[in-house]
Amino acid sequence: MILFPRPRIFFVAALAAAIPTYGITLAVFYFLFKRPYDSRVASLILAEAKHCLETGLDAELFNVNRAGVERVFSKFSLPELELKYGPGAPFVRWGVLAHPMINEGMPFSMRVTRNGGQIKIEASDGEVWWMLKED
Repeated sequence: MILFPRPRIFFVAALAAAIPTYGITLAVFYFLFKRPYDSRVASLILAEAKHCLETGLDAELFNVNRAGVERVFSKFSLPELELKYGPGAPFVRWGVLAHPMINEGMPFSMRVTRNGGQIKIEASDGEVWWMLKED
């Protein structure tokens, strides 16, 4: 479901308007379009992770930007385990996350593989070593 066009289009328009407005349109672009879009994407990723935990199947999302994926991991990953497994590869992001509404607040492993605007989400209970490394 597309709420509005991709932020890339708005960024080009904001960049074109930034020269005469001394960059104010870039700030407006960030707070009105980019930040809410990233929040919506982060919510969709977490919803799919919950679905993966419940069913045991992988999920895919389309039209997803990298900032939404990074927002999920920066907000909900457990820092002590991120140091253990590393930050991820360029197109793969993994970590052990804890969210109060997913898995009764217990930690779960999540792996996100990006291919352009499409991402594949894998999630499993606890600390799963095979999911927390590069293929």
